[in-house]
Amino acid sequence: MLNNPPPLRAGVDSDPFLHGTLGRRLRLVVDDESVGQSLAVQVLEQLGHRPSARVHWTRRPAPGRVTLGSPVPQRDFIPALIEDGDDAIETAIPAASRIRERSEALAREHGVDVSQAERLLRLATLSRTGRLVDATVVGETVLLSPPFDRQLLPHCLTPREAVALLGLNLRAHGDFAVSRGDSTTRLIGAARFYRAVAFQQVVGLDTWIGAAVTRWLQERHRPLTLVDGVATRIGRAFRARDFLQVRLRAPDYEIVWDEVLFFFDVVLVQAMGALDLLARLLHDIYALEGSARRPSWRSRRGDGWVSELERAAPEIAAVAGPGQPLGDIVDLVAELRNVIHDAPLSEEIHDPDGAPGIDVWGPGLIALEPSDPVDIMLAAAERRDGLVSWGVSDRRPDGAVVLDPGLFAEQALRACTAALSDVLALADHHRLSGALAADISMWVPTQGDRENAAVLFGLARGGLRQDRVTFA
Repeated sequence: MLNNPPPLRAGVDSDPFLHGTLGRRLRLVVDDESVGQSLAVQVLEQLGHRPSARVHWTRRPAPGRVTLGSPVPQRDFIPALIEDGDDAIETAIPAASRIRERSEALAREHGVDVSQAERLLRLATLSRTGRLVDATVVGETVLLSPPFDRQLLPHCLTPREAVALLGLNLRAHGDFAVSRGDSTTRLIGAARFYRAVAFQQVVGLDTWIGAAVTRWLQERHRPLTLVDGVATRIGRAFRARDFLQVRLRAPDYEIVWDEVLFFFDVVLVQAMGALDLLARLLHDIYALEGSARRPSWRSRRGDGWVSELERAAPEIAAVAGPGQPLGDIVDLVAELRNVIHDAPLSEEIHDPDGAPGIDVWGPGLIALEPSDPVDIMLAAAERRDGLVSWGVSDRRPDGAVVLDPGLFAEQALRACTAALSDVLALADHHRLSGALAADISMWVPTQGDRENAAVLFGLARGGLRQDRVTFA
């Protein structure tokens, strides 16, 4: 899953998401005093000493430690010792006097504790200068509350953001650990990991598996095939999202553009595939007319499939109509899936009038020519959390609609899993069976694996943070 190094290696910083000699360990520093206790902090501690990553703590007794010394006045720096159990690195934090002055100013202007402000500014500077530390982890209430913010504390992450970055790094190196206890690390493999995230994100999917397994034991396999297919396709979409996010962290855009488009396309195809299988499941359990290939969320007019569903399950059909929650998600994913193949994934798009020429939109964007399908996407995105949440920018007066593939993929997966959860809650699983199978462990990962995998995946808002910001 790692990125290949750029063709010219000279001058390229070592990166934790690169192959070969340019690859290095991800390194995080955690401020013990502000992070508190949470599942994210617990997983950071458990998986903080892996072959591809190190997590260093300021206080707790862990293999990874960071110790800040007293300022050296003559040199104006603060000594820092970074230990990881195998070796130690001596470094320094510059501008000690400037950090002290800034801390005292924050104490005067905002009433914060000067020692806390100085500690946070020192740790933030440690991750901002040099390449030894990728990010400093501080409490969410600290980073997202005045007077501290991301501008004052650059290269700082909340615990949820940090554990999601750690998880992405581990998976990029083929490491699917989810927990560690009693000197034993729990590894569950790639397919099981993404399946665990799917069952955690799609609420109620395990209940439907239980009902489908009971029906299968009564010698009818199709419902289980369809329910299991929903989990499988969402899991594949999650896996493609990981490949996409790793590519978006490449130091050189040019070497990854083709793969960004490929994995973005896979995310859309698999997410829409999960929604299509859900339609086929409803077609089956409500015994609707027509062949098994007829179900389509976009068949809304006249005697279309959604109209047929309305007669059997009006509450589900209501959310699938134009402008409704499920209908908008289907339009966003399906319309982009259909037009993305023609979209130039580069800094340019040909003039829409067909004349020779190039418009430059900026790196990191997909540029779509204005069209009816694109107009449908824009309207749906406006209704579902707004264009900014989807990483979309309406520049039709200039000849294009541009989008950030990373931001769009994250929002699309959040929206798809929420839509799946809503429909499963509205549908009646008792139509499959009145009893749930006692043992579904073959299909559904344990609750602990699901919770840890979800926090390592970081799909929820406040999870994985996209480092590069485009102009979408």
